[in-house]
Amino acid sequence: MHGRGNQKRGLNVKKRSVFLIGFFCIVVLGVIFTGCASKQQAVDIFADEAAGLLTIRNETNANIVLFAGNVMRGNVLGGIRANSSRNFDIAKIDGLSAEGAFMIYGVTEMAYRTKGSYVSGDDILFTGFVSFNLNEQQKTELLIPRQIDDSMSFSIMVSNDTPVVCELRIDTPDGIKIAALKPYERNKRIWIKSNNHGGYVIYPVYTWYSRDGLRSMAAAFTDGVNVNPTAAGAGFSIMMLNFDHRAVSNERIQLLFE
Repeated sequence: MHGRGNQKRGLNVKKRSVFLIGFFCIVVLGVIFTGCASKQQAVDIFADEAAGLLTIRNETNANIVLFAGNVMRGNVLGGIRANSSRNFDIAKIDGLSAEGAFMIYGVTEMAYRTKGSYVSGDDILFTGFVSFNLNEQQKTELLIPRQIDDSMSFSIMVSNDTPVVCELRIDTPDGIKIAALKPYERNKRIWIKSNNHGGYVIYPVYTWYSRDGLRSMAAAFTDGVNVNPTAAGAGFSIMMLNFDHRAVSNERIQLLFE
């Protein structure tokens, strides 16, 4: 009788132990999930930063996440929703100097959510150029134009054979900026919508630092290059070789975060 009673007490103790362990696990998991949910709710990468010096308008139909410099560095500026505008606080970037310049790269929200830190150059939908001066509270505006092909179906391939930044404008020398290229960047894919008007004329604008600060040289009408976006797999190359090296042979530009 005593043996049978001891066995029952032993079974009851084991049941209580299993119950307590299970209950403890549920509590811990609940705390973890609650904490994760709180963090996700607390961090809204699409939230406007009212005091930010950089204002961007996104005319595409895609939510876009923007990086300051090489996407592999992970300097996420934040997200901007389709067909909207918002301010970005660039002062929050680690290691940012008081003034300078950097490239901005945009990937779709889907690419950012699915790939995370594995986002690469192949995911880049948009490229832009930003110069800044925090001491002077210099305001900067940037446009992600509607001509960008957010379906990433049509593109052109471009190269910049100069030691400075090359921004590409469409239709006229002072037209909309469709993309920006780093110094000596070659075979860069630019996602641009196909159209029924024989494509686009692209004009380069070159930007560099001189003794007088940041300077730019725009192309003339005669420097325009005709391009027609093709299906992404087809490939099409143009070479931007219109820059007069003799005029600024000693000029360069230093980009942050590349």
